[in-house]
Amino acid sequence: MNTAVVLTVLGAEVPFAVVLLTVPISYFLNNVPVTFLGIGMREGFFVLMLSGLAGRAEALATGVLVSAFEYVVPTLVGLLFSRRFLARMTAGPS
Repeated sequence: MNTAVVLTVLGAEVPFAVVLLTVPISYFLNNVPVTFLGIGMREGFFVLMLSGLAGRAEALATGVLVSAFEYVVPTLVGLLFSRRFLARMTAGPS
């Protein structure tokens, strides 16, 4: 769903059925141990599958933004809470 939202925000008019076909395959390819952490697999697949409908730049931007939402944003949110968590862990039992 977030892929469809990103495509819409970028102004690409890609049919939802194409998104439903593309996203599961991209997640599968992202988990194939070919590259370090699957970096570049999803982006390349989006460019391959969506560039005819959305343009190369929009397809690449979609892959990068979806990866950022999946990895970078949760990491930053976790970092916000890590200081409090580490303080509790080092304080010992109360």
